[in-house]
Amino acid sequence: MSSQEALDVYLFGMVVWSTLHRLAAPYPDPDHYAEIAESAQVPGGETGNGAIVLAHWGWRTRMDGPWLGTRTAAGVRACCARYGIDDRGLVDAPDFDGLEDLVLIDAQSRTVFGRFARYFDGHAQQWSEPDAAAIARARVVAIDPFFGASGERAATLCREAGKPYVTLDCLPDSLLHRHAAATVISAEFRRQHFPAADTAELLDAYARQAPGLCIFTAGAQPVHYARGTQRAAVPAPAIEPRSTLGAGDVFRAGVVHGLLAGFDDDKTVRFAAAAAACACLDFPIAEHPPALTRIHALMQ
Repeated sequence: MSSQEALDVYLFGMVVWSTLHRLAAPYPDPDHYAEIAESAQVPGGETGNGAIVLAHWGWRTRMDGPWLGTRTAAGVRACCARYGIDDRGLVDAPDFDGLEDLVLIDAQSRTVFGRFARYFDGHAQQWSEPDAAAIARARVVAIDPFFGASGERAATLCREAGKPYVTLDCLPDSLLHRHAAATVISAEFRRQHFPAADTAELLDAYARQAPGLCIFTAGAQPVHYARGTQRAAVPAPAIEPRSTLGAGDVFRAGVVHGLLAGFDDDKTVRFAAAAAACACLDFPIAEHPPALTRIHALMQ
């Protein structure tokens, strides 16, 4: 993809090389044993998973984010080549191992082990700045909240270029939320930051801060969403999950897809919920991204 070619989606955020172990039974208590059913080493992260599924759905996709290191570059770039993702914004850093995590997964949960606190603890920045030219060419942008001022810069570039963006897990008074076309807030984020909040009151608080679509996800529970004074909820599809890892990433990608496809709010949320549910039926997402035909069938 040249610098002048049309671009559907630009994603700025987390890309990580993941070692995944799916357990054969629920996560064990301390000092107990767990059998590993299957393992994989694949790209992940909010932006990594989002780019994979959006490219799989046929959208022209570019991603920027953490620098790639000696342990991560080959695998990430091979996956990008497989799905036709433009990865030129990902910098190869020869003196850096790269961002990795280890994830243990059962049917209902995932436990992540990583070094993200060390990555963000004040050392020299090891991620790219958002690409203004790519944002100007994109139809829709997805921004992760993890890179502080760099993420806010991406949001500002979107505003200057008149480009809608979708973000996730940020506070209601944050710059990212206030100007987003859509914001997805997970149950995990709400538990961490608003443990005693009433869901309806908190949704109202988010809706008052921004004119865009605000969505609260909660795993297998109904998805609540709001825009302005309008409030609604849709049920999450009933499935037997194989792995819930990355379901939230796929949900956010589903919202991006809805904007690109011109869906209304209700269809966007229903599509995103069905996409996330389909992602839970296979393992891992990078090798088995949910197909549009399967998502639309589940929507019915």
